Amino acid sequence: MGVIKTLKGKGRIKNHSSKTLWVVESDTNHPHGPAIAHLLKPNHKSPLNIDADGFKRYDGKAINGHKFWWKIIGHTTAYVYNSGNDLRVDIIYKKAVPDNEFGNVKFNNSKNWGSPIKKIVDAAFGEKRVICKYLLDDKKWVSKEEAVSLVDNDTIDNAVVVRPKRGNPYIRSKPDKIKKNNFCQLARR
Repeated sequence: MGVIKTLKGKGRIKNHSSKTLWVVESDTNHPHGPAIAHLLKPNHKSPLNIDADGFKRYDGKAINGHKFWWKIIGHTTAYVYNSGNDLRVDIIYKKAVPDNEFGNVKFNNSKNWGSPIKKIVDAAFGEKRVICKYLLDDKKWVSKEEAVSLVDNDTIDNAVVVRPKRGNPYIRSKPDKIKKNNFCQLARR
């Protein structure tokens, strides 16, 4: 069995919802200035070089029943999803905090912050029924080697890299209970 590599870094937000979020950073690039909140569009994630400290909805409505900031505790990633008319967040460590938690926040209304969340949506077998390429949601096919590099660089979000003791690294879909989203199942369609 190979080792699955996980990305360790700063606080991150991956917005899988249909709503725009505010993401606040209070210490990364401006340790002595005000906290800065950025707009994070749906299906986008915060940049790797930013330590996201908290998030809330742009429209002022609640996430998990809380209208103000959700503070990220430690080096972890918050995954935000639709849940009926509400939003829900999956994260190990978070804390509901008041609106003044980060002091006098400067709000940056630029709509070009963050990067798109990319996913593998199909796969193709090569020789010996081994997957040789993957189709991304932007309709671009990438080789197995390119896919490993893209997952390593946190560009593809629905895969993990496996590094066996013998042989070359390869990718797998993120572990879950659903079998039809496994890459081998995608390639068989």
